[in-house]
Amino acid sequence: MADPDSAMDSMTFRSTLPHTLAVLALLAVVLLWPRAELRDSLPTRVVVPPPCRLERDRCRADIADGRQVLLSLMPRPVPAGTPFRALLQLRGFDAEEAALEFDGVDMSMGVYREALRRDASGQWSAAVTLPVCVTGAMRWNARLFVVTRSERLELPFRLQTGSAQAAAPAS
Repeated sequence: MADPDSAMDSMTFRSTLPHTLAVLALLAVVLLWPRAELRDSLPTRVVVPPPCRLERDRCRADIADGRQVLLSLMPRPVPAGTPFRALLQLRGFDAEEAALEFDGVDMSMGVYREALRRDASGQWSAAVTLPVCVTGAMRWNARLFVVTRSERLELPFRLQTGSAQAAAPAS
C-alpha cells in the first residue's frame, strides 16, 4: 500500500518544480545581466600598435604605465582555410575577457569573432579558421578586444592569409 504522505510530497514536488526552475532562471538573469551591462558601458580606448606584420611576427602594443599587449598567430605564415592559433599575452595587467574579430579588407567575407580563453599560465588563446578567398590570398582587418575591470581596449591589426602573403604588402 502506498504511503499517502509520500504520494502528496511527490505531487507537491511536481507542481512546484516548474515554478522553482523559473525563479532560478530569473535569479540567474538578474545576477548576470548587470555584469554584461556594466561591461558594455565601460569606456573604450583604441590603442594603435606600431606597424607590424601579424602574419610574420609577434606584435606588441604599449598601453601605459608599463602595460603591454603581445599578440601572435601560429603557424607563420598564417594559412587560409585551416586552423591557426591566436596567442595573447598581457604584461602588467589582467583582463576579464579577450576576443579577436576579423573582417576582409578588399572583399566582404563577413565578420568572424573568436573569444580567447585564458589558461593556467595566464596566456590567452583561441583556434581560428578564416575562409579561403578564391584568389588564394586575403587581407584582413583584425581587431583585438581586451576587457578589464575599468575599460575596454581595442587594438587594430592587419594580416594576410593565403599563398600570396610573402609578396603582397599588409598595409
